[in-house]
Amino acid sequence: MAENTTIDLRELPDPPVTRRTRRQPGADQKKIAKIVQQLACLEDIARNPPSHVTTLALLPTDIALSWSKQQMSILQRALEAVAPTLVHLDLKGDDGRSCNMAFGDCSITTSVGKYCKCLKMLNARECMWSEEGLTALSHTATELETLHLGGIAVSLKAPLPKYGLRSLANLRHLTELTLDSTDIDDEGLSAIVQGGCGPTLTHLDLTCSKHLTEDGIEAVANACPKLANINLLNATAVGPSAVKALGAHCPKLTTINLQRVRGTASGVQALCHGCPNITTLLLSVCQLLDEDLIAVCTQLPQLATLDLNAVKGPGYKAFEGLGSIKTLQHLELNGLKLVEDQFHAVCASIAQGCSRLQYLGLNNSSATASCVAVIHDALPNCTVSTIHCKL
Repeated sequence: MAENTTIDLRELPDPPVTRRTRRQPGADQKKIAKIVQQLACLEDIARNPPSHVTTLALLPTDIALSWSKQQMSILQRALEAVAPTLVHLDLKGDDGRSCNMAFGDCSITTSVGKYCKCLKMLNARECMWSEEGLTALSHTATELETLHLGGIAVSLKAPLPKYGLRSLANLRHLTELTLDSTDIDDEGLSAIVQGGCGPTLTHLDLTCSKHLTEDGIEAVANACPKLANINLLNATAVGPSAVKALGAHCPKLTTINLQRVRGTASGVQALCHGCPNITTLLLSVCQLLDEDLIAVCTQLPQLATLDLNAVKGPGYKAFEGLGSIKTLQHLELNGLKLVEDQFHAVCASIAQGCSRLQYLGLNNSSATASCVAVIHDALPNCTVSTIHCKL
């Protein structure tokens, strides 16, 4: 059996700066030197393909800057040379936070879709795709388990084709799926989870999915019983019935991001009741009821991270209940505005009850020096951030 080969160009050592890397005045010469080194490696792969390459990872796109047509041709030839045995392919090279497009056209991703038949992990964030490429991927790489697509930059310049995304329903082994800032709609998402990966899916990232409503999320809830992590950040058209459906049908949820989702009021109560294993709950800029926050404080015995930035609705008595979350380690209350004695009461409750707290965000809030002192006296190892507070 052939020995597996890993080619991780992210781990290239820093090369010496040469005359060739000084061609662009003002550019970061070390970055350019790494690009030159990466291209040399890719050229060597294209000419003399190593046997049985199972992993290929490129430099992050913030280091790769932009790919010229000549450079993409080199990459395409290298990819096609090792494609038949690739199991893990990282075209983005980072954790997805960079907003740089990886390539200027769809040629690279189309080659991936056509030739990478053994893929189990593909990170193609900020990569352009044609409908042909996505359709080919869904029929070629049928063993895919992890797939990351989309991103802010590509959504602005070249949105992923809607009908190409629907073809992902053919991928029946996905456990992790990212469709960040895409034009996926309810019908397309329903097709993917109901006809394909619903029974196996554990992680789903739908950040900035502006065309999704509660219908699409309810389809996810009904089709994905193993779902443990869902990101709905800025999925602003999602309604309250979707949050309730997640609580009713996804008991294994541990991490949920509902930041800027309009349908959280009253839905959070059902979520807390049905998903007691939640450890991370992000509710920034959400409208909540007192009963929602009380449910968060009393029904999530493993909650470690809670984001309540700029939350509207609950009164200070509901916020006082935060002190009952004994497991809390990270708490965001940025933007919380209360009268001084009420804010002090909330901080006193947190200081008394949250003995494991390591970070408390009070930026742009009504926090006073006495509030911070209460926290520091009880929790000397807790970092308290008070930017734009009148201390």
